[in-house]
Amino acid sequence: MTPVTLFTENRPAASCCVRATKTVVRLDMVLGYRWQRKGLCPVTAVVDQDVCIYIYIYIYIYIYIYIYIYIYIYIYIYIWIHHAKILFEQVFFFVLLSLCVMYKLHEVFQTR
Repeated sequence: MTPVTLFTENRPAASCCVRATKTVVRLDMVLGYRWQRKGLCPVTAVVDQDVCIYIYIYIYIYIYIYIYIYIYIYIYIYIWIHHAKILFEQVFFFVLLSLCVMYKLHEVFQTR
């Protein structure tokens, strides 16, 4: 994790840990804040824990949603190409994946 320091107007600096991944995480997408290169954040207060949790939720919710959609589209295309009926294994796998996604999302929101 890379430590990032955010400075607020008339208040001490608030620090946050942003996970270093290939995905670019921008605070303005998560919290509506404007990221500036000089490190200034035009807000009156930033809470360390809230910023970190929102970034964490933002990254992981979208990863799991994209995986979920990808598997759904894969099964649909497979059935369309092969003119096959839905196999029990495919339905079981899709349901199992759905449960895993819902469990992970629940786990992420429980850390809030």
